[in-house]
Amino acid sequence: MALHYVYNTPFDQLIWDVGHQAYPHKILTGRRDKIGTIRQKGGLHPFPWRGESEYDVLSVGHSSTSISAGIGIAVAAEKEGKDRRTVCVIGDGAITAGMAFEAMNHAGDIRPDMLVILNDNEMSISENVGALNNHLAQLLSGKLYSSLREGGKKVFSGVPPIKELLKRTEEHIKGMVVPGTLFEELGFNYIGPVDGHDVMGLISTLKNMRDLKGPQFLHIMTKKGRGYEPAEKDPITFHAVPKFDPSSGCLPKSSGGLPGYSKNLR
Repeated sequence: MALHYVYNTPFDQLIWDVGHQAYPHKILTGRRDKIGTIRQKGGLHPFPWRGESEYDVLSVGHSSTSISAGIGIAVAAEKEGKDRRTVCVIGDGAITAGMAFEAMNHAGDIRPDMLVILNDNEMSISENVGALNNHLAQLLSGKLYSSLREGGKKVFSGVPPIKELLKRTEEHIKGMVVPGTLFEELGFNYIGPVDGHDVMGLISTLKNMRDLKGPQFLHIMTKKGRGYEPAEKDPITFHAVPKFDPSSGCLPKSSGGLPGYSKNLR
């Protein structure tokens, strides 16, 4: 919701890594009435599909490709002189692949204007630290901080001792609450972690980051099954479920059925 509110889609390009992250995106882009047809004959694809909607930038296959694709799209937009934003949304599982790190390393080298959003649902943020993180994220993504940082670099570029002191001070401030050293080393401006369920806070941070130059990295924390108690308590079981009664949370028992594809290959 925050992404579609802040960015001018479909002109601005949203690239989703793997399909299940894009279900809310499909609902918000004119496919709400057909969302129940996913994985059915003649129904919606269970992943972004270019032929299905102008809002689907790519037809997604396997995971961890979004950042590579985003680099190409961002570079193309720059060469064409289009003031188009590029955003890649990737999960904490997909980002561990070598392909994703190769892409981030490349982005840090050529420095395209793009935003990578890490949807991290494997960690939790305590209330106090979370509030501080959210405040710091908005502060560090703001124009005042960016202007001061860039202005300071220009003024003190010829004074190595002061320049190094400023760098260490910045790292100390961010390092107190931000676990983003790795992404900074890859050449990204790291912001976060922030609460992925705080829509208004996300909108504020995204607005601040939208016009920043170079590769940006926003780390958001979410909880699998948020808002549905059975899924919150057992996110693994509810990761991919068949049709069931949401009022009771009881899943249907397996009927056995025909042997699966892999068993027939043995």
